[in-house]
Amino acid sequence: SMHNMLNSCAALESLDFSMLDASKVTSMDTMFYHDARLSDIKLPKNYNAQTAVRQGAFFGCAWQPYTEFPRPEGSSMYWSCWWQMQGDTLVIAPAFGAYGELDNWGTGTPPWYGSRGSVKHVEVRGHVKADTCKSMFQEFYLMESADLAGLDTSISPNMEYMFYGCNKLASLDLSGFDTSSAINMQYMFAYCYLLANVDVTSFVTSAVVNMTWMFSHCEGLPNVDVSSFQTSSVTDMSYMFDCCYALEKLDLSGFDAARTTGMTHMFYHDAKLADIKLPRNYDTETAVRQEAFFGCLWQPYTEFPRSEGSAMYGSCWWQVQDGTLVIAPAFGASGRLDDWGG
Repeated sequence: SMHNMLNSCAALESLDFSMLDASKVTSMDTMFYHDARLSDIKLPKNYNAQTAVRQGAFFGCAWQPYTEFPRPEGSSMYWSCWWQMQGDTLVIAPAFGAYGELDNWGTGTPPWYGSRGSVKHVEVRGHVKADTCKSMFQEFYLMESADLAGLDTSISPNMEYMFYGCNKLASLDLSGFDTSSAINMQYMFAYCYLLANVDVTSFVTSAVVNMTWMFSHCEGLPNVDVSSFQTSSVTDMSYMFDCCYALEKLDLSGFDAARTTGMTHMFYHDAKLADIKLPRNYDTETAVRQEAFFGCLWQPYTEFPRSEGSAMYGSCWWQVQDGTLVIAPAFGASGRLDDWGG
């Protein structure tokens, strides 16, 4: 053990440990703690600098084994990165040089989730590779900005809930995101009420299966360019754009909807959405049956748009409206009521 060995040696300026054998040393916590003048340390060749950093050996020391992003006192380690609340900013950085990695936290939440109510800004320094992005900034309801240029998402299969509930976030530049490994984008931006601008033009989505609730309740979003999306693997788009009250137009003509069977409430209550370009292989009749267009300004069948609360029978809808039973075609001017037997 070298625990506290040179702790608070305030006048110490240099140390030569190069001849020491550290092969059996496992405890190095606060070894050089607050040695503010110690600017030169020659460590043993077999000194485990990474373990020392994890144990806080160099907190407050002038000399640091990794100079790019020295781990600050009070920070926490996660995999090969450190993270810390610095004022109202969540900082995430590599601990052992310019590159670090965040391990997959599975079905849970990231280690900084408990600080979510204090975060106004996020800053990722250096190059941080994320094994998962699930719930990474979930419910950061005070977050106003996020500098994610250093976040490497290239191996992350899961992006669900990544920005869920970021109520105050108005703009998000994700133009550098690599989403080529992503399978799940469920709830990715859901309930970002004030989000008015989000750049997803670099997204590669060829492996994505689930896009349910992706932009749900992005109530301040007037437009979103999803022309880069490849959706040939997507099976479910339910609630994808529901309650996007400010959305005015949507070009989905480049989507491949061949495998998409889930479209429930896809455009629900998009009251300003006057122009939708649907994919050529979009199953519009199934979408109408699944109530995809309830409350949406644009309708695929303009003759008798299916009204909210109605029920389907055959290729018609029916509803009691103020004491009157209304029966109408659901898919244009002509419909058919199946034989109900008996």
